[in-house]
Amino acid sequence: MSDPGEDRQNDQRKGTPGYDHLFRVRPLMESIKYACRAYYHPHQLLSIDERMVPSKTRNGMKQYMKAKHTKWGFKLFVLADPKNGYTCDFNIYCAYTGETVERRIQNTQDNSWSRRKVPVPTALTEYNKFMGGVDLSDALVKCHNVEQKTKKWYKTIFHHFVGIAVVNGYILHKELAQQRNAKLLTQKSFREDLCKQLVDFKPGRAPVAAAPVEAAASEEAEGAVGPTP
Repeated sequence: MSDPGEDRQNDQRKGTPGYDHLFRVRPLMESIKYACRAYYHPHQLLSIDERMVPSKTRNGMKQYMKAKHTKWGFKLFVLADPKNGYTCDFNIYCAYTGETVERRIQNTQDNSWSRRKVPVPTALTEYNKFMGGVDLSDALVKCHNVEQKTKKWYKTIFHHFVGIAVVNGYILHKELAQQRNAKLLTQKSFREDLCKQLVDFKPGRAPVAAAPVEAAASEEAEGAVGPTP
């Protein structure tokens, strides 16, 4: 996450163009986005859609979307592979206005020009055809949700980033397992194995499998006691 001292400096810039709404989560967000792009080559057709991260925290970035199952929360624009639901890229929506753009429009009666807000188009043929990729990605993230109730908005985003990373890792496991005709784990089993590896992790060295550790301990015990007559 970000540096607490820099967080306070950013908070002092609220209301100015230099204020970064995502400052607290930006370092982790950029790392996750880089990993999403670096370790997977998507198929030709991709889908872009909105995703809601549920939250009841009081924050100006929180959005209300009547048509979504999750109506209140943080809105993400997600680029996903419709073949498997892999999250290729994403951005957090930070705007404070409605889904409109301002354009100069000519009045056909007197040929005068004026500026009006025009709704942004939300559906195109190709978009509708492949938009299911984000829905699949969203379902995979929510299947084993790691999000927890919290009053801190950045913790909500952090938990969602963890969900994206774990699901993308599971999708990579599936792709490799299919290519090598290897055993395919369920997402639940994959998460359990991942947790075990994280618990066994020691700074400065790679994780060690349980079997070799037990074997080494057994050999040391035999050496200390001496050979059996």
